[in-house]
Amino acid sequence: MSVLGTRDDVTSLVLHQPSRLANGWRDTLVGRELRSIIDGTAGLRVNGTALELLDRVPS
Repeated sequence: MSVLGTRDDVTSLVLHQPSRLANGWRDTLVGRELRSIIDGTAGLRVNGTALELLDRVPS
């Protein structure tokens, strides 16, 4: 079994340092979306019991 990521992996991604979340299958599963949220080009919304990823349109 593989771990998706650790706290250190997330911290590295937030600090724009090398992270396992930015490569391979981890990037495909969560890395791209997390970078979008960190960079401010996407947001999260809770809709009932669902968590939705929203693209932010520049204003």
